[in-house]
Amino acid sequence: MAEALARLVAADPTIPPHPYLSRHLAHHAARGEVLDDAHVPLAVLPWESSANVRTLLRQSDAVSAARRQEWLEAWARIEPFIGGAGPDSRLTSLHLAHHAATRPRTPLDTSAARVSGSRVTPLWSDWTAQDNVLAVSETRLASLTRTTTTDGRSLLVSGDDHGTIRMWEPHGVPAMAPLHTYGGAVQHLLPLPGDLLLSAGTDGSVRVWHLTRGQLLAEPVHRPGTWVSALTLFAAKDAPEVVLVAHSDGGLGALDPVTFRPVDTPLPSLDPAPALLSGVGLG
Repeated sequence: MAEALARLVAADPTIPPHPYLSRHLAHHAARGEVLDDAHVPLAVLPWESSANVRTLLRQSDAVSAARRQEWLEAWARIEPFIGGAGPDSRLTSLHLAHHAATRPRTPLDTSAARVSGSRVTPLWSDWTAQDNVLAVSETRLASLTRTTTTDGRSLLVSGDDHGTIRMWEPHGVPAMAPLHTYGGAVQHLLPLPGDLLLSAGTDGSVRVWHLTRGQLLAEPVHRPGTWVSALTLFAAKDAPEVVLVAHSDGGLGALDPVTFRPVDTPLPSLDPAPALLSGVGLG
């Protein structure tokens, strides 16, 4: 099937392929154990929209070691960085990445690859790319966690300095629309059962989100003039689990992890300084 679909791709990489090919051709090739440059041609890569080629390559290493994958591997190196770029920029970046990988520090000669539609002619390259980049954020990340949704999906969740929470598929593709706190950096993320997520940070607030609905459910803690210095689950021996919230002024509070109402539980008095917490279960 992958071979038949590949024949539908025009040789000219400036001609857009059918959207189905842009989205699914690499996946079909991987399932057929033919993930290579012949079955996923260079001309489809500037239009590739699954953003999953690097993951497919990692998964198919054992069955594709002998296959020619120069263009696919070049694409995998730049894939995390070019999500919002247009086809012209993608094609040019692919050309540069291919030259850097196949002819490092080698001046251009007649054997170097020339790509129709590329805006550059590589003459020499000393560029290398990390091969372990999962995703690229336009803002500085302040927190990171993982969760499993009620339907069994594994997701990564990040919070940034601008108060935005993003959900990512394990291969680095955005999983759903971002959530916005509009309240400063999100420095703490705490997943809870039922697709719930607690977030907290520099505005002194704790917020409750329903991840899969993309909905803010509650803001059980709001202490202006402070920041949340720690957020964790804690269960004392023979006592129900609670959410502990520490603030920069030494304040320490407990919330019910279901109702998110304050819990009257014995807590230590802390010095007026940011507190750090870690939940430890005691048998």
